[in-house]
Amino acid sequence: MNKTSRKGFTLIEILVVISVLGILAALILPRLGMSEKMGRDTRRKSDLNQYRIALENFAAVNNGIYPTDDQDGNSSADTGLFSSSGSWISSYLSSYPDDPLNNSEQGYNYYFRSASTGLTWVLQARLESESNASWQICSNGKIGKISGYTTNPDLTCDL
Repeated sequence: MNKTSRKGFTLIEILVVISVLGILAALILPRLGMSEKMGRDTRRKSDLNQYRIALENFAAVNNGIYPTDDQDGNSSADTGLFSSSGSWISSYLSSYPDDPLNNSEQGYNYYFRSASTGLTWVLQARLESESNASWQICSNGKIGKISGYTTNPDLTCDL
């Protein structure tokens, strides 16, 4: 009885291991893309909260009156949230949080709308991980996800 010691792997064993790794990769990779989208959505929510804090600080200094659409440096509410020049917000934020994708063609921007009286406002950002949904923060304290998306949010607050 001559025993030979076997060193190494057979071709079949290597192919089985490679196929198992391929199957695992196929199951995991789509989930990584969704995780990235959810991470960017979390950043959008955090950025809107930064803007909310800046709005509250502005109102605290201005007798409870919030800035109006024409005070944000933009001529209309549907051009994004705040421009980097001539905006009141530079006094309350050291930098302007911008959408993680920074892609206006896809519509992932932050939007601000306020009443001409300066008493109510709405912040909104489109969510990437859910189709046709957005995150909204309102001056009445309501915060949450809404169905639909618009670049000109309704001041009555959809929450």
